[in-house]
Amino acid sequence: MNRFNERYSDIIYQLFHEDTWCSIGYLSEKTSYSKSTIWREIGFMNFNLPPNWSIEKNELRGIRLKKPSNGTIEDVLTYLRENNTYIQIIGLIIFNNGITVAELMEKIHLSRATVYRHIEKIKEVTSFNGISISNNRLRLTGDERKIRRFIVQYLEFSNKLIDPSIVDTFNIADFKSKLLLSTEKYSIALHMGALHRLATIMDVINLRISHGCYMNLPKYIHKEYGNSEFYKVASEMFNFMRKCPNRETQMNEALYFSLNILNEKIPVNKSKDIMEVRFRMRGNADDRANLLSIFMGYLSDYLGFDIAQDDTFLYKLVQTFRRIYIDSQLGTNSINSAMVSYLPYVESNPLYKKIDDIINKSLIDQDYTDNISVDRMGIFEIFLLVQAALLRKKAQTVITAALICRTFIEAEYIKQVLHYQFGSNLSLTVMDYIDNEQLKKNNEYDLVVAVIDTDELNFEHLPIIKISSFPSKGELNVIEDFINSFFLNKWRINSDIFIHF
Repeated sequence: MNRFNERYSDIIYQLFHEDTWCSIGYLSEKTSYSKSTIWREIGFMNFNLPPNWSIEKNELRGIRLKKPSNGTIEDVLTYLRENNTYIQIIGLIIFNNGITVAELMEKIHLSRATVYRHIEKIKEVTSFNGISISNNRLRLTGDERKIRRFIVQYLEFSNKLIDPSIVDTFNIADFKSKLLLSTEKYSIALHMGALHRLATIMDVINLRISHGCYMNLPKYIHKEYGNSEFYKVASEMFNFMRKCPNRETQMNEALYFSLNILNEKIPVNKSKDIMEVRFRMRGNADDRANLLSIFMGYLSDYLGFDIAQDDTFLYKLVQTFRRIYIDSQLGTNSINSAMVSYLPYVESNPLYKKIDDIINKSLIDQDYTDNISVDRMGIFEIFLLVQAALLRKKAQTVITAALICRTFIEAEYIKQVLHYQFGSNLSLTVMDYIDNEQLKKNNEYDLVVAVIDTDELNFEHLPIIKISSFPSKGELNVIEDFINSFFLNKWRINSDIFIHF
C-alpha cells in the first residue's frame, strides 16, 4: 500500500528531514526523481497538504516545507493517506460486501477510466498479499486468514486502528474491561496497545461475519489450541461477537480470535524469560533456540561485540521472533503496518541489508525456511531493535577526560556545561595546567579538554580539544564528534549503519 503515496512521501520526507531550504538538484539526487518531476509534483502537493502546511518555492534558495510548530511527519503522511483515492477505494471494497465501478465513481468523484486504472494497481497489491478482487461486484476473495490480515494492515496503514470510532459493533470500553479481566484470570500478560488491536480484530471478525465470510481453521489448530487458556479467554468474549449460522462456525471464529490473543502474549516475568532464553540458546534446546543462537552469532560477528549480552535487546528480539513465527504458522497479524511509510528510507542502509542476509543464512543453516517467513516489515522491526541497542551501547560509552582550566570558577562552569551536554559519556577530572607531567605518565585518559593554549601542552599519546571559557555550540560539536568517533572506532562500527537524526 505504501506505493500509492510513494512519490509524495519521498519528497515530503526529504524536506522534513532537512528542515531548511533545499535545491531542486539536491532533492533530485536524494529521491532519484528528475528535477522536472519534482517541480511538477510540488505544484500538485500544495493542494493536498493539511491546513497550515505548504511548500514554499524560491528561484535562488530552492524549496522548503512550511509547517506548524508542533507538526510531525506522521501528521502529513497520515493526511496524504486519508485523502489518497487508492486508499479510499480499498476502504470501500473492504467495508462493502461488493461494490460496482459506478458506485465508486459516484462516491469518490473519479472518471470510469481513472477508477479502472486504480483497480488494476490495487489488484497488484492484493495479489502480492495472496488474495484477489472479484471482477463484477468488487470484493475481496481468497483465503479468509489472508483477507483479514490484509484488512488489519489497511486499518493500520490508514491510521484507523487507533480510532475508536471504527469499532461500531460493540462498546469498546466494555470490551477492553472484559478482556483485561479475562486475561488476568488466566495469568496472560499482553503487549503494549494489545487491547486496542484486539478490539479492532473483533470488529473485523464482526465485519466479515456480516458479509457471510467465515473462518475455517485447520484441524491441527483446533487440536493444539482448542483447549488453551487463550481459547477460554476468547470464549468469554462471545457477547462482543456477531452470531454465526451454527455452533461450529462460531467456535472457529472464537478460535481465530484466541490466536490473536496468543500473538499478543508476553511473559509474565521478564527476567525469568531472559534466563530461560539464554539457557535454551546455550543448550540448543530446540530448533527455534538454535536458530536464535545462529542469528545472534552472525549479528555479533558483524557488529564486533556480543549483542546477546544486552538483555533488553535479547528480550525484545525474542518477542519479535515469536510473533513472526506465530504469524507464519497461523496466519495472524500483529505487525505495525503504520510504520511501512518509513521502510523505503532504510532499505538501502548496510545494516538493514545485512540483517536480511543474516536472517536468510540462519534459516538455511537451520533448514527452517518452510517454518518461518520474515517479510520486509519484519526485517525493519529487527533493524530498529538493533539501532536501539547500538544507541544504548553508545550511551554507555564512557570517555575518561582531563579538563584543564585556569580558575576554579572557569572549571566549575565548563564542567557543568559538558555534563549537561554529554551526560555520562564524559568522566571529567579537573586539573591545573601545572599537572601536565601527571597526564604524561597516566595512561587512563582518553582525551584532554583545555582552556589554555594547546601549545603549552605536549601529549603525543592524547588528543587535545581546545575550548573557550564560555564554550560555543561549534566547540561543543567538536567534542560530540570526538565521542561519536571514539565509539565507532572502539567497536569498529561503520557509521553508515546508523540512522542519522
